[in-house]
Amino acid sequence: FIGATYKGEKYIAAAIRSLQEQTLKDIEIIYVIDGSTDDTEDIIKAMAQYDPRIKYKALKENVGISKARNMGLKMATADIIAVVDDDDLNMPERAEIIYSYLKDKNNAVFYSGMYRASQFLEIADYFSEDGEYMGYKEAVPWEKGKLFAKNEVNPGYGNQYISHATMGITRDLMEKVPYREHLKVGID
Repeated sequence: FIGATYKGEKYIAAAIRSLQEQTLKDIEIIYVIDGSTDDTEDIIKAMAQYDPRIKYKALKENVGISKARNMGLKMATADIIAVVDDDDLNMPERAEIIYSYLKDKNNAVFYSGMYRASQFLEIADYFSEDGEYMGYKEAVPWEKGKLFAKNEVNPGYGNQYISHATMGITRDLMEKVPYREHLKVGID
């Protein structure tokens, strides 16, 4: 997993815990701290002391999410990459599902559907099977098949048809098509 964070102190610990709880244990958790002036670095540093899977690089200046993610990619050693944001909570099976789909197969990208939970994880956006936005409904954060449904496209999530937060990509493809560092928005 690679991620970039800027002033992510509010959510970063929960995001990292969701990665530490993956059912697939042989993973890397890499964050590039993109010039944060809050306590993000201290939080990640403290968590890294107890988990050797966590690696981080703290930048003195903000270089932007694209460049920071490209730096994270260079730090990674895994053949399969999943990208995370500092406010993402990941299903425990995410790494295992991505790995099982991309290892030893002729696939380069995996994606799935997702629900966007409220900050309190009490409600989530709801889409019909046809992708029609149905409003909000109560959601259990780790309810299998509701918040992470394998191979489901989620049309209507903003203007995104495939959410970056649900993707897994081979290293080969990521290296051939790195993030465009001149873009400030829409990099996913």
